[in-house]
Amino acid sequence: MNRNRLKLWLYMVLLLLAGAANLFLATNALAGKEIADTDARLQVGVEQLRVRERLIAREATAVAAIAVRSGPLLEALFSAAPRPAPAPRGVARPAKAPPVHPPAATQEGEIDAAARAAVEQAAASVGVDLPSGAFWKAASPEWLAAHPPADGPDRAIADFLRDGAAGNPRRGYASINGALWYGVAFQAGEGAALALFLPLDARWAERLRRASGIDVTVDAGTPRLVSTAGADAAIIARTSRAAGGVPVGVGTVPLVQIVEPVRMKLPLLFTGAPAARALSVPLSGVREARVVLSEPTIGFVTPLARYQWAVMAVGVGLLAVGLLLGLLVNTDVLPQVPSTLVAAATRIERGDYSARAPEFLGALGTLAGALNGAAAA
Repeated sequence: MNRNRLKLWLYMVLLLLAGAANLFLATNALAGKEIADTDARLQVGVEQLRVRERLIAREATAVAAIAVRSGPLLEALFSAAPRPAPAPRGVARPAKAPPVHPPAATQEGEIDAAARAAVEQAAASVGVDLPSGAFWKAASPEWLAAHPPADGPDRAIADFLRDGAAGNPRRGYASINGALWYGVAFQAGEGAALALFLPLDARWAERLRRASGIDVTVDAGTPRLVSTAGADAAIIARTSRAAGGVPVGVGTVPLVQIVEPVRMKLPLLFTGAPAARALSVPLSGVREARVVLSEPTIGFVTPLARYQWAVMAVGVGLLAVGLLLGLLVNTDVLPQVPSTLVAAATRIERGDYSARAPEFLGALGTLAGALNGAAAA
């Protein structure tokens, strides 16, 4: 094989190796920067979450604090006290008439109706748009006495009401029926209370997503999730739960759609980019309750993969051209012999041994010395 042709092919191989190394380093640098930028956006999402927390707390507190001062509500809460039975007409009232208790269903219905009216009027007065899933509960001293602390689906509600009735306003998250709520409870007269619960539902998650620009998943520690992340919500919640409150990669980036030069799906090379980045933010007051903020990486993975395969296509094209040139082009170089040396060699060939070749350097000098030595001999 011609030495120059081998040199050409070796140069092409070295050039491609250098290009591949540069592509590897550039890919990891760009991917690392984009992941760091994504994590920074997740932190911005945490700040927006805190803003939404303060907003929902302010709205719930304002509505409940006004509602507990409603006259009809207070009247309904304390109308359950035993009343003396009316004496028959014309008969003297006994010293101690037996008490008459209103029917429990009637009492509860009156309290519920009064609580609804009080909450709705309070919300309208402060301009709060209560979500459709919001609910409230007013409890009289008799109701609280009849519902001692116990485990069950209504335990969180009773705990809020009991704290409020004791004069200790209660604010915070609550897990009720497998979903998350933000609740407040205030005293409504001596020994009674009103609790208001606003849901962390799909509307709340969507508003946070719009404010932060990233997906939101509300995880109460149960299989029931509220999320804007679609079908990936379950794996995002599961992976972020084990991360301990730090950003974590979720899944593996899928094949990327390439449109040029041929439309096909190809993998991202030289880096293990995840399908999404997620950050779990715990919610105080409820065990395992948290909000998971996440963002898919497809936004920066797609152009990066397209860049990779475009560069590789160019590299393969250059390699093919180099191989073709090495096969087709004759790289042999014919030596250029000075005419004086050719003339001296011709005279010696004809028998004129007095001819002498001029002196040269290098290989031509060696040739001239050999001719002169042969002529002298």
